[in-house]
Amino acid sequence: MDNASKALIMAGAVLIALLVISVFLYAINQYSKYMESMSAIDATVEAESFNRYYLYAAQNGGTITGFDAYNVMAKALDMNVNIEPQNRITVTFKGSTITNISQIAQLKDIDHNLHGVEANYVYTYRWGTDGKINQIIIN
Repeated sequence: MDNASKALIMAGAVLIALLVISVFLYAINQYSKYMESMSAIDATVEAESFNRYYLYAAQNGGTITGFDAYNVMAKALDMNVNIEPQNRITVTFKGSTITNISQIAQLKDIDHNLHGVEANYVYTYRWGTDGKINQIIIN
């Protein structure tokens, strides 16, 4: 009888140990899922923050003024070089790809509408696979 009670105590201890280990593994699994969801939320917030300026410029039904066109192009090119070179934005103005800010200054001399607010340019953009804008087209 003495051996049977010790065997039951040992079996109970093993079951309790298995229960504690199971709860620990469950907690680790839930924490891992939580961290994955937080990472996805961070990526979404980062993409929204990156896109905010370019989406704001297009709130006029897809048209922007010359002044806004100049600012959007300058902002994108500045981000390409100084802020987020890993998330490059291709800037196209009237069929020409713009790669640096000095080209925008030359455009202002050619297209005088870039100086003011009278002209309306059609403004579109395309998304990358990461949810960030990767191309701006102004015609």
